[in-house]
Amino acid sequence: MMDTFNNLLEVTSERGDLIQIKVYDILDENQYNKTFVIYTLAGEDSTIFASILNETDTDYSLDSITNSDELQYINNEIDMIVNEIEEYS
Repeated sequence: MMDTFNNLLEVTSERGDLIQIKVYDILDENQYNKTFVIYTLAGEDSTIFASILNETDTDYSLDSITNSDELQYINNEIDMIVNEIEEYS
């Protein structure tokens, strides 16, 4: 999984800003009928974020995760990624 840690994606934030993110994982979760992305801001690896990833034919955008069940699911996924990062450090 370490090779996926170098994937960069350009997305539009909820505020409309174009940002580049470093993607750790993209999760297509059928239970929630959503796609989640776990990432850091490119060049800033100290904080891991998660958002809903929206994809159109021409671009990607991010939305906040507000549902408590979705947040719990994503926090578990982030914990697994953090453990894997620490394992390889």
